[in-house]
Amino acid sequence: LGDGRAAIGCGDGSVRLWNTRDGTPRRRLHPLGHGVALQDIAYVGAGRVLLTAGDDRCARLWDVLAGELLARLAHPDAVSRVTVDAGNRWAATVSEDMTARIWDLTTGGLLRTLDVDCAHGVLFAATGSDLVVSGVGGDISRFPSPTAACSGRIETGTGVVDCLAFSDDGRLAVNDSEESAVTVFDSALDHAVAELQNDTPVLCGAFSPTGRSFLGGDEKGDAVLWDIRTGRRLLTLAHGSPVESLDWNRRTGLIAPGTLEGLTVWDLRGHPA
Repeated sequence: LGDGRAAIGCGDGSVRLWNTRDGTPRRRLHPLGHGVALQDIAYVGAGRVLLTAGDDRCARLWDVLAGELLARLAHPDAVSRVTVDAGNRWAATVSEDMTARIWDLTTGGLLRTLDVDCAHGVLFAATGSDLVVSGVGGDISRFPSPTAACSGRIETGTGVVDCLAFSDDGRLAVNDSEESAVTVFDSALDHAVAELQNDTPVLCGAFSPTGRSFLGGDEKGDAVLWDIRTGRRLLTLAHGSPVESLDWNRRTGLIAPGTLEGLTVWDLRGHPA
């Protein structure tokens, strides 16, 4: 979700760009070389460059305006997750072979494969170069930088960790697929500071621009906004199917929950979040 635009990865391997002000399509980028379903996308910098993850065993870096392929990041299996650091220097990817890799976006070269068992999700911090990798057994590994060794691990349960979200001050929100509550850890990741109760597991989420609230998309199809300090529900936005992606633009205040049916853009600027 960029300023005035949203990018949606589609099952036919294309990316569709939409105007979030009036809901009109801007451009369809097809096929972006994948030719198969896209699993994840991430903006790089101001939004001229996109990083896409596909079932064709690679992530691709694209110049959106020129339609030009800048780099191809090859994997031995389908790529399911991509994330870019705040400085737009590094990308991290997770593949269906359960490995997590770090890439240099300047050269498109592989920097390293992280020492993590059964990787499932990956996310760079909102500021700085910290990143976390979640596993299929409820564990989360933290790396202070793309070149550093793992500095610690936390256990969230026994299920798959789908939901990972960083606040600007370094707090981390996670949800284990075997649990319905979202756990918010402090910036050191050594203890929980909040438990946000829900009826079903939360698949994705984002902190508000102020950091005082958290928005999570769940299996039931709701996007739920919680006050982190009190744990109280502030708002529920109903959708027709599980909310599998969610973005909150810090500049515009717009949120974009994504389901298999498409993307819905909501304006939360008037809400005390």
